[in-house]
Amino acid sequence: MSEVWPNKVSHHQVMEYLDSYTLHHNLEPFIRFGCTVKAVSQTLEEKWRVVWLHQGIECQEEFDVICLCNGHYTKTFVPELPGKEFFKGEIIHSRQFRNVDPFINKNVVIVGMGTSGGDISDYLERSKKLKRLTCCTRKVEKVKTWSQHEEEQEGFIQKMRTLLGINNSFKTTFKPMIKCINKNGQTVYTDDSFETVPDDVIIYCTGYQFEYGFLEEKIIEKLNLKPTPQCITLYQHLFHPDIKNMFFFGTCSVMGSVFPVVDAQAAAVCRILKGTAKLVSKENMLNDMNKFNIMVEKFKPAKPLMVNPREYIDKINNII
Repeated sequence: MSEVWPNKVSHHQVMEYLDSYTLHHNLEPFIRFGCTVKAVSQTLEEKWRVVWLHQGIECQEEFDVICLCNGHYTKTFVPELPGKEFFKGEIIHSRQFRNVDPFINKNVVIVGMGTSGGDISDYLERSKKLKRLTCCTRKVEKVKTWSQHEEEQEGFIQKMRTLLGINNSFKTTFKPMIKCINKNGQTVYTDDSFETVPDDVIIYCTGYQFEYGFLEEKIIEKLNLKPTPQCITLYQHLFHPDIKNMFFFGTCSVMGSVFPVVDAQAAAVCRILKGTAKLVSKENMLNDMNKFNIMVEKFKPAKPLMVNPREYIDKINNII
């Protein structure tokens, strides 16, 4: 990456980095653009038959190994919104956000205080082109107590602004989760507050769901692969013990950038395919997966459990 770029890079700079990386390593000849995968099935020889569409033409080919890299960043998750039919504005997901232009002179609500919510808040706030910007939590539990004391609440707000990287040049309002849209089209929060003038746009920064709809059903059943919006059970978020030539990338949430984690996953898979490393036994994999399932059942996370990138990369390098 460019040495002159800031620590907090924009999504445009991330795209520029990916383009330059592809060019530097001459990867384009190995990428088939404009293709939509329709089906993945296993042959009698345990290879993988992939069917895809390109410019309306159905194509297929067989491969020795398959890597499923759509992770949990493809199918968006948008929670139910009571009174949605009364909202006269636009409701979108962060995946649809590209730039500030569609939001100029509008009243905007951002739902979610994660990475996407922080980034989009920052873009919109720095533009100084909005009428009003409101950031709210998806779950009120994320904010242990919305203090009734103004001084304490202001302290919390400043902390959130710092965590999200939001600058102080434009006044952003912080609210708890959305309760509903009332009959007047106003956004009502769980503290029963609302703005007199209805909002124009609600941007849901509420993450994604797992989806492997292109896999044939018998593979789903064979692997007991029933992904939920919260998790998919794999060994080290990457391997399934019953199939040796299919790998799952990007199935865990990361505290920070996902790139180093996926890079480590790719290196681990390469070592296994080259024969320079071996996976642990099936029994050890199942034991590890069982511990993961117990943790999921205990915490019942709303999204994939977070991994510390340094700890995860060290672990995956040591066990593989």
